[in-house]
Formats: sequence, structure tokens, C-alpha cells
Amino acid sequence: IIYFDGEPIDNVFIGASSEQGWTETVSDSTGSFSVSVSSAADEEGGYHIWVYERSIPSGSIIEESYHNVTSGTSGLNFNLSSPNAFIQGKVIDDAGAALSDLRVWAESDGEQRGYSEIRTDTAGYYKLGVGSGKWRLNVDGWELWGTHLSPDWVRVSVAEASTVTKDIILLTADASISVSYTTSPSP
Repeated sequence: IIYFDGEPIDNVFIGASSEQGWTETVSDSTGSFSVSVSSAADEEGGYHIWVYERSIPSGSIIEESYHNVTSGTSGLNFNLSSPNAFIQGKVIDDAGAALSDLRVWAESDGEQRGYSEIRTDTAGYYKLGVGSGKWRLNVDGWELWGTHLSPDWVRVSVAEASTVTKDIILLTADASISVSYTTSPSP
């Protein structure tokens, strides 16, 4: 069941991926969901089950994701909650230029699970709703491919009812590494 601040929530997309493939489903009016999968993936480690951020209230914190889930599993609950703290800042490059429309996300970096994401505005500004605790931030590297390097992780500690400002500085890709491959003729 999918809960938001303790109440069931509908129209939330749930994904399931494995080494064998992926699929998705959506929660019904009671917050319940069932995702059709193949038992063939059980031998390969099962499925990763998660909530799609695009389908939940903006700024919500996702408190769970599940790994190594096998077919036939039941009783998985996802708890979404409103934030009680914030991480804000700008995403800029090493020359100080703002980077707009990039996905910034935070994952809980402690015992409590949590996830939040947002896109930067035209000035490179972001503000993520989070819970109190330790978080690690990142910027979507796929959106930067070939122009900037995404940081490994940016770590932040946040107290309840507080706002922490943390700018994320991305290095400009100004060089390359080239590799060539040749084959030798067969004997």
C-alpha cells in the first residue's frame, strides 16, 4: 500500500526492474497495487521495487525502496511524507555559471530511508524537501554528458525544521581521454 502522511494515496506509479526486464503499475483508490512480473527473475536476484517520483506530491519524501524482491511477495508498503526540513542551493559550474533544468536529488545517508528530487530553475536554484538527518545530494549525470562532471556525492546534515544551503559545483569537461581498439589478423 502507498501512504502519504499516513493516508492511502492513489495514482502513484510503482516500478519493478530486474536483470530480466522491467515493468510498472499504478496504485488504486485504496493505495493498493499489484505488479505483474516473471518468476524467471527470482533466480537472478529478484526485483527492485520503487515509487516513481514524478507521480507523487512535489517535495514528498519516499521512505522506502525494496531490493531482491521475488515473485509472490506481498505486504510491501511505501510511506511518503511531507518534508520537515529543506536543502537548498544553486547548481553552478566551476566558472560560476548557473545550470538550469537539471535534476537534483537527495538520498538519506543513514538508518532512515528517504529520497527527494527536484529540477533547478532558470537561475540554477533548487530547494529539496527532506526529513531531518544525514543526506547525500547528486545531480543527474546523464543530463550533463559531455559538458560537465557530476559530483560523486555531496553530503549534508539537516536538523528538523531547518534549511541548509549547499551549492553544488560541477567541473566543466575541458579535456578528453581517447582509446582506440584494433584487432590483429587471424592466423
